[in-house]
Amino acid sequence: MTFEDRVEEFRKAMRDLLITLGFVKLADWLAQKLRREERD
Repeated sequence: MTFEDRVEEFRKAMRDLLITLGFVKLADWLAQKLRREERD
């Protein structure tokens, strides 16, 4: 495995991680929004 291959793997892993974190943040935000509307 060359250095370039490792960099490519790392970039793919980081992108997947960011996408996952983005979904978690979005889900959390939506849940808070829904909870706020229920209180009103």
